[in-house]
Amino acid sequence: MEELFNEEIQIIDINLLLTKIKIIPEPQEIPFPQADRFDRLIDLISLLLENDLTPNEITENYQFYQIKTNYYTSAGIYLGLI
Repeated sequence: MEELFNEEIQIIDINLLLTKIKIIPEPQEIPFPQADRFDRLIDLISLLLENDLTPNEITENYQFYQIKTNYYTSAGIYLGLI
C-alpha cells in the first residue's frame, strides 16, 4: 500500500488528467469564495437542507458578522451546493 504513495507524478499523468476533465467557466455573477472553513460550509449546507434560513438567521446561528454569512453562502452557491 505504501508504494502507491511513493510514485512520482509525471507530466504524462497531468496531461492525461487534462484530457479527461471538463473545464467549466467561472461563474461571473458569484464572487470567488472567501470562506475559510470548509467544515463550516458543510455544516451550513446541512442546516439549509433541513430549513430555509434567511441571511440574518444564518448570521445569528453562527454568531458572526453579516459579511461572513455572505462569504459562506457565496461559497456554497459558487460550488453549486446551495
